[in-house]
Amino acid sequence: MLTTASRIFKYGIANRKGTGISINYVSVLERQKETSGEQTETGEKLYVGLHEVTEKEVLNPEEIKRVILATKPGFYRTVIQTAIYTGARVSEILALRWDDVDLDNSTVYIRRSMSTARVKGEAGQERVRWFDPKTTRGTRTIPVDMDLTRSLNHGKKSVPRVGSIWYSQTSLANPSDRTGIGRYGLTPALNQAGIDKKISMHSLRHTYASVLIHLGRKITQVSKYLGHKDVEVTMRIYTHFINETKKQDDMSDFGKLIENA
Repeated sequence: MLTTASRIFKYGIANRKGTGISINYVSVLERQKETSGEQTETGEKLYVGLHEVTEKEVLNPEEIKRVILATKPGFYRTVIQTAIYTGARVSEILALRWDDVDLDNSTVYIRRSMSTARVKGEAGQERVRWFDPKTTRGTRTIPVDMDLTRSLNHGKKSVPRVGSIWYSQTSLANPSDRTGIGRYGLTPALNQAGIDKKISMHSLRHTYASVLIHLGRKITQVSKYLGHKDVEVTMRIYTHFINETKKQDDMSDFGKLIENA
């Protein structure tokens, strides 16, 4: 018979003594962590309000190319390419498995996130934990470019196996943490590419969104690919790019449509 401690360890659930009420202590710990102002379960900082992104915080197409070419081939280049071409959060990218990647149809499925963040008050070493998306929109399908498909396919052929796609990219027992990717992968690439912008791994998500908006993708579609809880969030974050795109609109087709009716 499992003890209360064992049940919490295995299931994260225990009954409050004398009440018969089940308490999910993992859920309680997660809520404490979120309200602490530290990190969410996906390892991302909690912001007060939504931050409007500008050109200073994203890479333009020419800079994207320079960064990819300057990134060390292998794990770092592939994970950075994946961030740029999917707009997924680093925690979602590191959680990808081979059954989440359809190489034949150039599609990536986001189904979970990975975290090594320590719950507030939790002692001991960091451990890898997996989480389902918080909302239904978090689970999503993202079409990707053939360049990314080729990179992922190369990694799969080198050491094909079931499980995380990153096990075939590196000899690590577990996927690399997000801090290491930025420190040893992205930052050196930015320096070598001569890009003087404060770009983080999360900035690559903003880069993805800004490129889609520039290409004329509907904001509802951009929001869907990003996994935002609603379109309003997307519009508030990327208002600058939406407005810039509107300024460049040529409305001559409007008059022609009426004239030729």
